[in-house]
Amino acid sequence: MPPTPSGSGVQQLPSDIPHYELLRIKKLDALCNPAEKKWVYETVLTGYSLWTQRPAIFGGVSLGLGVQAAFDSIYEELGPRDAAEFRAYSYQGTFAGPASALHAIQIEVTTVRSTRSFVTRIVTLSQQDPTKPGLRRKTLVAICDFARRGRTPLVEFDAPALNPVTGKPWEKPEVLELYRTELSQRLEREQQSGDSDAARFSRLEGKFLGRWDGFLEYKLPPDSLTYQSSWAIRPDKPATTQDNVPVTDRVMVDYFRVVPDLSPANLVRISAKRPDCVPFRPETTTTTLFAFVLDQLVPIIPIVATKTPRKDAAPDVSLDFSIRFHREDGIDLNKWSLRQFKCLTAGAGRSFNQITVWDEEGRITGTISQQGHLVPAQPPKPKL
Repeated sequence: MPPTPSGSGVQQLPSDIPHYELLRIKKLDALCNPAEKKWVYETVLTGYSLWTQRPAIFGGVSLGLGVQAAFDSIYEELGPRDAAEFRAYSYQGTFAGPASALHAIQIEVTTVRSTRSFVTRIVTLSQQDPTKPGLRRKTLVAICDFARRGRTPLVEFDAPALNPVTGKPWEKPEVLELYRTELSQRLEREQQSGDSDAARFSRLEGKFLGRWDGFLEYKLPPDSLTYQSSWAIRPDKPATTQDNVPVTDRVMVDYFRVVPDLSPANLVRISAKRPDCVPFRPETTTTTLFAFVLDQLVPIIPIVATKTPRKDAAPDVSLDFSIRFHREDGIDLNKWSLRQFKCLTAGAGRSFNQITVWDEEGRITGTISQQGHLVPAQPPKPKL
């Protein structure tokens, strides 16, 4: 039985629909113009979201859709053999407005350049305007750059991921418990001891994690502010191990991995379920899902770092994004990645936040930065 729609009209994504289905698109041949190097796509699944309090979708869905469509346009232009040699290099743009889960998202891809070494696409996401019948409104505009793989590196090095409390590397994932398991055990202890306040926060954490069940698994180091703030649910927790660390050095950290099998053979099976849609190709799917995951929790970082109560801040939102992909091959999202969240500056009603991702070998695989809207919450309106 499908979940009951909320007041927003949006249903929670059911457990039997994999998260990657939110990123499945089909090409609209009637709107494409290959002679002008223009291609148009549309989402297949509508009406579902990772949350239901409002119809706006998770921003990572928009990011993943843009990459998926931009990649496919290269296959349309160059053919599979040549297109498979290109890898995402950077992806930068603006969230032009909230996208709604109630309507299909259309993705238009146009060409800036297409050479032997580089391909640059402009990606525009839009939806029908609910207030103006017959018109569309843009929800994201971005530039996506691709580079042909195989360049010989001159030098190779990576900044290490260090615990700001100890100055040492973070614990390895193999010594940490799955956070879903740890949370369940903690909630059981809190209920047995009668600590109703702590149990309430643990249940809220479980609700947040439940949105990603079946798609992402997490492990949290104890010194991480993600762990100590209950996934940013209570950033003003009285004491954390990072209280003596400068604000701009405080970090939220987690290990994450994608649960569904992303092997080439399984991606072929996933794609075969909808032969009318753009396939989930081995060369492109990792990047698409990477962009999808990278948007988690970004604008909330300064709230957690400064221990600001959630009620004091207006709803968190990012207006722009810049993603850099630092490895052309070898990113395996079925393995653990370490993700660090940090805020570098805040003021004038905005904040600049950055996420860095390392693989199990300590290589930086990707970064995302966003400037977020950060203002006080509006006081409640007096009742008449």
